[in-house]
Amino acid sequence: MPQEMFVSMRRSGVPVKNSTLLPYEDFNKDGSYYPIPRRCPFFAGSPTDQMYHLYNQSLKDQGFTIGYDGNQLNTERLWYDKGAPNFGEGPNF
Repeated sequence: MPQEMFVSMRRSGVPVKNSTLLPYEDFNKDGSYYPIPRRCPFFAGSPTDQMYHLYNQSLKDQGFTIGYDGNQLNTERLWYDKGAPNFGEGPNF
């Protein structure tokens, strides 16, 4: 399943960049860094929603921003992902 592969890759850091067994493939042909989001984007709620202020305050309390910026989504990790390696770095023992 694609979701299971993504989670396995996220938690293990495998495939590893420059590996001879299972190399990490860059998404950009020029080899530049392509940020893979570590969490899903959150959307700005509607001010007419009764939970609008609670929703925005909960995002603020958790340190999450609203939007789609891949670099930002890569840095804002969830609690179970905080100790995981970056994509392509391999396991941290």
